[in-house]
Amino acid sequence: MGNNLSLSKLTLIYGVANIFSKGLTFVIFFVFTFFLKKEEIGVFDLILTSSTLLVPLISLQLYDGILRWCLNEDHASREVSKVISGATIAVSLNVLIFSVAYWIIALIIEIPFSSLIYLFLICQVFYTIVLQFARSRSLNFVYALSGVIYSGVFTIGALIVISVSDLGLKGIIFANLLSSFLTLLYLIYKTQFISYFSFATFDLSLLRSMLRYTIPLIPNQVSWWAISESNRYMILYYLGIAANGLFAIAMKFPNILLILHLIFNQAWQEKVIRLYGTEGSRAYFDNVIEKYLKLLLGLTALAIGFSKPLLPFIVNQSYFEVGQYLPLFYFAVCFQALGSFYGGGYLAAKKTTDAFYTTVIAALVNITLNLILIPYLGLLGCAISLLAGNIVLFVARYFHSRSFFEITFPIKSLLVNLAFIILFGICSVSNEIWVLVVNAIGSAVYFTYLNKKMIHSGIRFGLDQFKRMRQN
Repeated sequence: MGNNLSLSKLTLIYGVANIFSKGLTFVIFFVFTFFLKKEEIGVFDLILTSSTLLVPLISLQLYDGILRWCLNEDHASREVSKVISGATIAVSLNVLIFSVAYWIIALIIEIPFSSLIYLFLICQVFYTIVLQFARSRSLNFVYALSGVIYSGVFTIGALIVISVSDLGLKGIIFANLLSSFLTLLYLIYKTQFISYFSFATFDLSLLRSMLRYTIPLIPNQVSWWAISESNRYMILYYLGIAANGLFAIAMKFPNILLILHLIFNQAWQEKVIRLYGTEGSRAYFDNVIEKYLKLLLGLTALAIGFSKPLLPFIVNQSYFEVGQYLPLFYFAVCFQALGSFYGGGYLAAKKTTDAFYTTVIAALVNITLNLILIPYLGLLGCAISLLAGNIVLFVARYFHSRSFFEITFPIKSLLVNLAFIILFGICSVSNEIWVLVVNAIGSAVYFTYLNKKMIHSGIRFGLDQFKRMRQN
């Protein structure tokens, strides 16, 4: 089964659906600020944050094993069946172990909405497994559409809860569970996932190979979680649940930039796995990172320039203070994206253990600085810690991956352009309207200049497509 689409086409396929689906989630989350208290948003954010930690643990991160083993044009149906059968059996056994542990903990510690959260976690585990299977079989449209279905059901459900019921946070959690379950059913049907499962094709040696690949990814994912998500628990401990709600809203802005990176990264991982070690891959990778770096830096500048002027139109007034932290959060996400870019090389080379080492170093830096800075600087300390951790991640992977991932990173371009973006960041904390307007215009001009070749190519491609449509 083949689907050797170009990186740009893969990015476009993932991008159209992701922007729509993530856009819906983005909008509805800010709608919450007008109906839910900071404390309620803080609780909901902690539930989502906890799921990002628990799903890889419960699934043994075998969804990455499915992607790596099935993303191969030469795989016969029986070989794919071996992969799916082994992964499904292993995950199901681990779900049973988790279930026992979860309900024992629930008897000891009061977990709000425990039944809904449990069902949501189990749905998320199998949803992620089948989702990655769709991607591995190059069912790109199915993969992309699933995100639209998920976000659409959640958005409609959440709006109903907010507008016509008094279920509040419990109803929003239920809407999230329902969207996860319905999307899982859609994926199972479209991928014919069940048809690939058979006890007869279970291959223990293959499962062991997959686990040797995915087990190191679990602590790596935990370390990623420690860098990106653990801040919530420290904020909760030192500053309270309301501050966590404020942080959740603050992170929604740079998460727009992160979503755009994740769209690209989905296509990039698929492409780098296919091309790794082939003739001409070095030149291709160099070309990709040069263009991607300019786009990433341009988008970072654009986001910094426009976020604060748009803040009054997006969130309730009680959340306006997040504007002063946004530049640091944007910088943190920018370096997270660069570190994640190198993650594709680790996956392709099957250096998952080494990926863990680089991530855990960054996580330790982030956690240590959080413990030191949050008690004194509050959310500002959290922003500084997140930025420092992601810089360490990028630098560690930049130097460590040289032995197996040949790519020429344009470090001079990075340093020069960072100087300009820092200037935009300094201007963005001003409360003078004219400064913010000039800063926004300047960031737009900067983005256009930095990506003029890409913009020109995009316009020319669009015009060519328009001419072909008229001729037909």
